[in-house]
Amino acid sequence: MPKSVLAIFYQDYWRDEAISLLIASKNLKEFFPFAAKDIHPPLYYLLLHFWIKLFSESEFATRSLSLICHLLLVFFSYQILKHLLKNRLISLWITPSILLNPFLIKYAAEARAYSLFGFLVIAAIFFYLKKRFFLSSFFWALTIITHNISLLYLTSLAIFWFWQNKKRFRKKIRQFTLIFGLPILVFLLRIKFIWSQSARIGQRFWIKPAPFPIFLTAFKAFFQGQLYSPKTRMLNYRLALALILISFFYWIIKRIYPQKTRKSPDQQSLILVFLSFAPLVLIESISLIWIPLYHEKVVIPSLPLFIIWIACALLKLGKISRSLKLSLVFLALIYNFTLAFGAKETLAATSKPPIRQAVNQILLKAKETDIIIPESPLNFPETKYYLNKSAKKLPVLAFFKEPEESFHVYYIWIEPEERIYKYPQDQNVWIITLDGKYFLRGNQ
Repeated sequence: MPKSVLAIFYQDYWRDEAISLLIASKNLKEFFPFAAKDIHPPLYYLLLHFWIKLFSESEFATRSLSLICHLLLVFFSYQILKHLLKNRLISLWITPSILLNPFLIKYAAEARAYSLFGFLVIAAIFFYLKKRFFLSSFFWALTIITHNISLLYLTSLAIFWFWQNKKRFRKKIRQFTLIFGLPILVFLLRIKFIWSQSARIGQRFWIKPAPFPIFLTAFKAFFQGQLYSPKTRMLNYRLALALILISFFYWIIKRIYPQKTRKSPDQQSLILVFLSFAPLVLIESISLIWIPLYHEKVVIPSLPLFIIWIACALLKLGKISRSLKLSLVFLALIYNFTLAFGAKETLAATSKPPIRQAVNQILLKAKETDIIIPESPLNFPETKYYLNKSAKKLPVLAFFKEPEESFHVYYIWIEPEERIYKYPQDQNVWIITLDGKYFLRGNQ
């Protein structure tokens, strides 16, 4: 298959991915102290460490780990659908809306923990719905050492569990221990580290406050996408909006006029609605009283849960009349058709600056006494990574206008000896710009 078809997997690493590689490429003796510098838990980095030993450090090889996690997320989403709907064919028909979602594909092509995080949360919820509580507990424990936001999903599940069992809590103590005991133990083992990291990131954090309410911002990111054409994106967004509004309308009517059925997909899928939105509410609350936490990628598990709930609501609604059912099927088919186009365009898109190309070009022209300085310290990790992998070695430094500027959670990867506050006057300085271009300082 031509690289242009899967260009998103072959583009240069960006800063976060370079940090993943800088951590994962360490030997095990250095790995854990180095990984402890990061604000994220170490499970993804540890998996990537062994992955690159098996499959190399090429861009496609390292990103394929996230692709595998995306496929596992899709598999467990299908299993949840099959459990709720009791219909294999309908579940298979709905699953492409998760498989081809451009937002999920984007993070399936990043050497970061987000697809792994999404897969583990969806797997944990599947085993919870199947009442295989020990397996659910095991997967929740893995989420704790994958991403810190997993604590908000686990808290949301605990709130739902308490609400569901409020009248028989004493009889359900054993079940509570079985579900939450292991992840709570893992959390307690990490609490000192989490506290110290929280104090550090609270001093200066990079995430900007999201517009209120954040679930609208998340909705746009989930269903509008970023890396494909505006026409496809807008059509996809409007179709999703239509399906979601229909689902919400039906769901509200069902809450007002409930039917007395012993078990229905509508009732069973209530947990999906709660776990889709409750973490967003918790993030909104924390952002208002402490620091902004919201970025759409940290709530990636909410998207497949939300899609599953929409599918369950629409299928229930379709039972009212044949004409309504056919109309909903038609809308859903068009939606999946536009998703396929969006997925194709997303896979062929590139959005990262060509830092590797800039580094290689500089190395062809530079003298051994020259140095490289990224225009922004934010591009230091990927510049350093590609220089480390090159045969020719040049020093790479990070320039800060003031010492206070270098105090930022993102710059923990820049050692003190790699920081400068004045450009050297007696050496050639090659500058790499934010968009991946380069120039010799003084000759631009």
